[in-house]
Amino acid sequence: MCNRPFAVQKEIDYAIALLKHNGDSRAEHHRESFETCPDCKRQKCLVPSDRIELTRHMKEAS
Repeated sequence: MCNRPFAVQKEIDYAIALLKHNGDSRAEHHRESFETCPDCKRQKCLVPSDRIELTRHMKEAS
C-alpha cells in the first residue's frame, strides 16, 4: 500500500460515526476500506496469474 491518505481523517471518522449512529454494528470494519486509495484497492483485489484457472473460464464460455 502507498500509505497516501484517500480522505481527511476527520471525514473518515465522521463517516464511521454516521454508520454507527444508523445502527451498523460493523462500522469500524469499514475503516481500512475508507482509508485506502482506489489504486491500492484495485491492486489488493487482483488475482495473481498463477491462480487463475483458464480451463474453467473456457468451459463456462462455451
